[in-house]
Amino acid sequence: MSFCSNCGQPIANGAKFCSNCGTPVDASSANTQSQRKTVYDGVMHKCPHCGEILNSFTSICPACGYELRGTAATSSVEKLYKNIQAAKSDSEVVRLVKMFPIPNSREDILEFMVLASSNFNEDHYMAHMGEDSISDAWLSKIEQCHKKARLTLSDEDMLEVDEIYEAIKARVAEAKKKANQRYVSQQSEVTAKEFKKSKFRIVLVAFAVISVLFCMLAFQNGRILAGIVSALMVVLFLTAFLMGSGVINERVRNFRLVPAILAFLLFVPYFSLSSNHDEQILNTNDYTSWGDILLNECAPEPIMTSARVMTNSNEKFYIYDIECSQSDYYDYVNACKKFGYDYEIIEEDETSFEAYNKDGYQIDVSYITTLNIEVNAPMKMSQVEWPNSDIAELIPQPKSLYGKIEWEHDYGFVIYIGNTTLSDYEEYVNSVYDSGFNIDYSKGDTYFGADNADGYHVSIDYEGFNTMFVRIDEPDEK
Repeated sequence: MSFCSNCGQPIANGAKFCSNCGTPVDASSANTQSQRKTVYDGVMHKCPHCGEILNSFTSICPACGYELRGTAATSSVEKLYKNIQAAKSDSEVVRLVKMFPIPNSREDILEFMVLASSNFNEDHYMAHMGEDSISDAWLSKIEQCHKKARLTLSDEDMLEVDEIYEAIKARVAEAKKKANQRYVSQQSEVTAKEFKKSKFRIVLVAFAVISVLFCMLAFQNGRILAGIVSALMVVLFLTAFLMGSGVINERVRNFRLVPAILAFLLFVPYFSLSSNHDEQILNTNDYTSWGDILLNECAPEPIMTSARVMTNSNEKFYIYDIECSQSDYYDYVNACKKFGYDYEIIEEDETSFEAYNKDGYQIDVSYITTLNIEVNAPMKMSQVEWPNSDIAELIPQPKSLYGKIEWEHDYGFVIYIGNTTLSDYEEYVNSVYDSGFNIDYSKGDTYFGADNADGYHVSIDYEGFNTMFVRIDEPDEK
């Protein structure tokens, strides 16, 4: 009997066409196809106990329940361990782990998971995240082994594998949590040190004090609602201060601005609820004309309809509460630059501008809801002698002694040093650091603060216009 070359069905003797598919019968090949051949390929795996044919990735015989044990695989796990012990470099260990084939049997999978778990270090993994590290290789192999175990093991056997796997995941999660906490703590410390030297800190303290005075005045005059509003202002200013100092955790960077802005906005309802104005507290005068300002030739005249004057002398003037818009503030800053206050710009942003002219006059312009302008004449300096005290010997003497001693005592002193460039300032800061003031220090481009081993504290700032501020104090508990 012959068979169809197309569909394989038997063809009757003498037939010219296949009765199944209609394919013509090739008489020349009829004899060659009279017998079908069977070819076996590959290896058939059978249960050693009952002879049942086993599928791939089977660890327990489905017919008799016999547990299959892979001695060769166990040997491969042991061999991997020995090779890792003999490895001469981390890169070799990474290669060995990545190239290791995951075993099939329950016993070998468990043995590998235990080996991987004991070699995986979650702290090393976090420290080298994103790198081709040993811990990263082990974790990747653990993930592969867990996925393969789900294909080969029963639900009951997976309990032990899942237990090891979940323990590793918990270790990784805890390591990430600790790393995040360390990062937040470090950022909080850096932010607190920057805040300590910022002008925003001084603004918050000043307005918190002003708000306290407003609160006292309101309650004394029987204005209860105004007193409540001012008390809320105090709370908001202090909250912003504590956030900046790191006492209250900021979950969002610079979130301290939110309570501060709310506090400033409360000035509007406070004044609407109060019949008396802040000049009773601050002893200010209403502005009359620019010609009444003694230093009016040292700054451009702002466009304004009303203002208040707090200080007006030959050394300084400060006018505030000038009604203007944000664009008016920008226009006045540009006018200051054209006036000559671009010789040295200390700070410039959307709310503040501080700069010096070539003669050493300093202007400080701030804008929140109104415009405030402060001008200071150059500090009067002369040749001075470095303080002769035990505390003065703790820090080196600066290169220049042209300056002004603000105050001096045996427990500390404050001195302004002139003829000091920014590079001179940086050089002096480094010498103070080398002299022992390197504990709990904070440092920026224009500020430095630190303690020495005995608790003495030093503060050094670059004020601008080649002027350096130096202060040293004895320990608080001395």
